[in-house]
Amino acid sequence: MLLRPAAGATVKLALIAGRGDVGAGEDSDAEDNNQVFQLATASRPDNQTIASSRWMMSRSCLRPRLPGATKLFLRGRMQTCSELYHREIHIAQKDKSISEQEAALVEREMAVERNLQVMEDNLKATENMLSRTQVQSFLMFQHFVSSLNYYCKFAIHVVHDAYAVCLLLMSPV
Repeated sequence: MLLRPAAGATVKLALIAGRGDVGAGEDSDAEDNNQVFQLATASRPDNQTIASSRWMMSRSCLRPRLPGATKLFLRGRMQTCSELYHREIHIAQKDKSISEQEAALVEREMAVERNLQVMEDNLKATENMLSRTQVQSFLMFQHFVSSLNYYCKFAIHVVHDAYAVCLLLMSPV
């Protein structure tokens, strides 16, 4: 996360999630963050979502960065990103880089982003499951058509052979 104090003592949030640095000072990003916050706060997460968001955060490669904070992620200690994030918030508050209100706002935005990440992962899992179901349905349909084709050919051969037998029986020879 990259935090930059902006006019009106607000903190804009940019996420680094494999997309490169997102420009935190642009108005369009502020509007997007506001829409994301409104969307994510519309529904409260259940315990499973919270647990999986904590798991996602611990497995995440996001590195929180605050002005004046030490680069804790460079140390060799194994800590989750969440712990690093809270420690860097604490260090930034000691350095007076951000106020408690700004830190609370950033923590809330971080929680919203984690919830959105979990929802996005659930959506991808659902899409994968649907695509697997569609593939299975197609394979079943293909098997049905090939079976139907086999039985139709078999029926045609039976009818043809029966017709040939009838012709032989009716012949005067």
